[in-house]
Amino acid sequence: STGNGVVRLILAGVTITSRTAAAISVQAAPKVVIVLQAGTKNTLTDGATRAVTDTASGALYSRAPLTISGSGALRVNGRHGDAIAGTDGVVIAGGAITVSAKDDGIRGRDFLYVSGGTISVTAQSDGFRSTGKKASTVGYVYVGGGRITISAQGSAVHGISDVVIAGGTLKLTSVGDAISSSCVSFVEKATVSIVTSAKAMHSNGETVMHGGTVVISKALEGLEGASA
Repeated sequence: STGNGVVRLILAGVTITSRTAAAISVQAAPKVVIVLQAGTKNTLTDGATRAVTDTASGALYSRAPLTISGSGALRVNGRHGDAIAGTDGVVIAGGAITVSAKDDGIRGRDFLYVSGGTISVTAQSDGFRSTGKKASTVGYVYVGGGRITISAQGSAVHGISDVVIAGGTLKLTSVGDAISSSCVSFVEKATVSIVTSAKAMHSNGETVMHGGTVVISKALEGLEGASA
C-alpha cells in the first residue's frame, strides 16, 4: 500500500504455508494491524529456503510498523529464520500467540513492545529481540503485560539498547543470558522466573530492580551491570 491509512488484516481461521517465501510479507504501508478474530485459530509457516533476492527474514515479516491484536490464536513457524520480524517497530497487544523459530522468535528492529496476550516462544537464537542500530534511541524491548513463556538457545529477552519489564508474568529459560541489554535492564511490577545457563540479568549499563518479583532457579550469575 502506498496510501496514508492503516492497513488492517483480519485473520479468521486461516492456514498459510509457503515453500520458498514468507507466509505474510508486508513490503510497503504506513502501518499494518493484524487482528486475530475471536474464537479462531490461525497458522503461518514459511519456507525453509529463500531466493537470493528475498530479504524477508520471518514467516510473518513487515517493512512497516506492525501491530498484532485481537483475542484469537496464532501459531507462527519460522523455518527459515525468525518467526515474526519487523524492520520497524513491532507491537503485540493481544492474542494467544505461539511461535517457533530457527533464529529469533519475535524481533522488532526499532523496538518490540508487548502490552498483552498469551505468548509462547521457542527459538534457536533469542526469544524477544530488538536490533536497532542507534542504541541511544531505538533497539529497546518493553513488556508491560501478558503471560509470556520463552525457551531460547540465545537470550530470552535481548535489547540492543534497553530492556524494560514493567508488568506481566514471564517464564524465561535460556542458554544465553535470560535478560540482556547494552544500556539498561529494568524490572518493575512484574513476576519473572528465570532458568538460564548464563546470567539472569545482564547489562553493559545499569541493571535495576524496582519492585516486582524475580525468582532465579538456576543461573551462572544473578545480576550484572556496569552500575547496578
